[in-house]
Amino acid sequence: MYIPISENGIKDYSEGFVVKFFKSDNTEWVANFQVGWTDFNYVHTFDKSEFIIIVAGGTCYIMNPEDHKPKSAFGVGFKSILEKDNGGIVLEDNTNIIIIEPNGEFWQSEQISFDGLAELKFENNIIYGLSYDPTSKFDLWTEFTLNLNTKEIIGGSYNKIFGNKKKIKVTSKKRYWWKIW
Repeated sequence: MYIPISENGIKDYSEGFVVKFFKSDNTEWVANFQVGWTDFNYVHTFDKSEFIIIVAGGTCYIMNPEDHKPKSAFGVGFKSILEKDNGGIVLEDNTNIIIIEPNGEFWQSEQISFDGLAELKFENNIIYGLSYDPTSKFDLWTEFTLNLNTKEIIGGSYNKIFGNKKKIKVTSKKRYWWKIW
């Protein structure tokens, strides 16, 4: 019988993404992972690491095959994956990017897009891509870069609207539409 695995510990859900694990003592067990919101399923093993990455319908699980509980589980909308030179992976969802290193550590970028990333490329520890801009009348896609060394985002639709705005201090008094005599 399979063991249900979910982000929040729920055990009653329909069939998800099924994966068989092999433990160090040569026994095996089968997991049924609760899926997220996409149709993206993926299994990634790291060289010389105890961790395995499972993406089940857009939800990411970091698993040790020896345990029946995930080390971590997050997200619901992952839709693609890129591999880094050091063996780590880059997960893409609709608004940001998650980096998972071979030792199981991960970090999430700040929001890059309002609702969609496209055409991701990975070169020299920099991710290049496009982010969807629903506020634009002419060009719906805005270029961005994410430097994985400095974790700095340049461009992107979210940064274009909110990233460089300064808060304006309003000093005028509030006026009411009614007046008391």
